[in-house]
Amino acid sequence: MADLVFNTTLHEIDRFVWQSTPLDIRSLLLVTADTDQNIREVDDITALEAGGSAEATTMTSYGRITHTSETKVITDASNIVDYGADDAAFGVVGNGANQTTTDIVVFHFITDDDGSIPVSFHDAVFTSDGSSVTVEWASGVMWRAAGA
Repeated sequence: MADLVFNTTLHEIDRFVWQSTPLDIRSLLLVTADTDQNIREVDDITALEAGGSAEATTMTSYGRITHTSETKVITDASNIVDYGADDAAFGVVGNGANQTTTDIVVFHFITDDDGSIPVSFHDAVFTSDGSSVTVEWASGVMWRAAGA
């Protein structure tokens, strides 16, 4: 599974005034995921979890997290916009019901899972064991929008 940006986000990008509008950007962990193409076509978090083979983790002490410190960096010379936020710090998880995760999903929380828009999907493989878990973004970039 590769990193990808959901199709719905590509259509909704103009709604994301990343730094000037208060956003509720969150992350959840999966223990199984569908194919890249099926994941890419999901329009909300409810559909992601109902879509067949995508399953959220149920490890001990796990909870979805809310990000802060959203950033947007525009690089005109290479037609790139990098969107970032703080790393995904889930705290101490597992050591009761342990699981091996496959991926992390970043999403824009609206009011509930039905309206929450998936933003990006990243590999995040680890097995919980009661240790603190933080998923770090490469160079602080959560996802990248690139023009042709």
